[in-house]
Amino acid sequence: MINHNTFNKKLKEGKILFGCQIRSRSAMAAEIYGLCGMDFVFIENEHFAWNIESVTSLIQACDGAEIDSIVRIPQNNQGMILQLLDAGASGIFIPHIDTKEDADSVVHSGKYAPIGERGFSDGARATQYGFFEKSEYFKTANENTSLIPFIESRSAVENLSDILSSGIDALHMGPGDLASSYGIDSASKENEEIIEHVIKEAAKVNIPVGMPVATMEKAKFWVDKGCRYITFSSDFAILKDVCSKAVKEFADYIK
Repeated sequence: MINHNTFNKKLKEGKILFGCQIRSRSAMAAEIYGLCGMDFVFIENEHFAWNIESVTSLIQACDGAEIDSIVRIPQNNQGMILQLLDAGASGIFIPHIDTKEDADSVVHSGKYAPIGERGFSDGARATQYGFFEKSEYFKTANENTSLIPFIESRSAVENLSDILSSGIDALHMGPGDLASSYGIDSASKENEEIIEHVIKEAAKVNIPVGMPVATMEKAKFWVDKGCRYITFSSDFAILKDVCSKAVKEFADYIK
């Protein structure tokens, strides 16, 4: 299946979504996430080195497993947004969107006219190599492609109303960088209150906000605060946590 883009649709229907980050480049991990019943895969392409071919393989695996693929890119780059959307990504996470101009450029890059000015190729994977009727594809892509800025700085919070009015589809919080920008601890009550402020302001204009968490306790906490989707841990973190606990338990048993 090409173009398994249901992320926006599910959020508009009021569903609360749950996904997990992939750092390993493993297409099989993406398939497992889909078989587990997760809603989306967060493909981490900011802090881990990928190329367009390896990301495309992950996107293809996600489509086959009927799970949405949201790719985080290293920076707000028009060419990279275009390539990944043409490869069939369900959406893009864009880091460090701090101003109206930043947000406008995302929409400019990722939506077709009259909303933006995304370039078109009828031979791209996203257009089913030309089998997807052009005018229908424009409409479908503009409705279902998810453009999601990360809110992770004081400037982004101060410019929040402009970012929300730009035409983006959702927001994602970056609590660690956000706290650093304010000079506070990421686990502090103050950081929590800033995030809550973003969630409340976004809810006023029906923009969903997502939150990264490492535990189910935190997932429930942020859903109760109004978050509409959760990015839970990562394949590396889960592997590290489960295996290190197993090694310790086994070592304690055979002493």
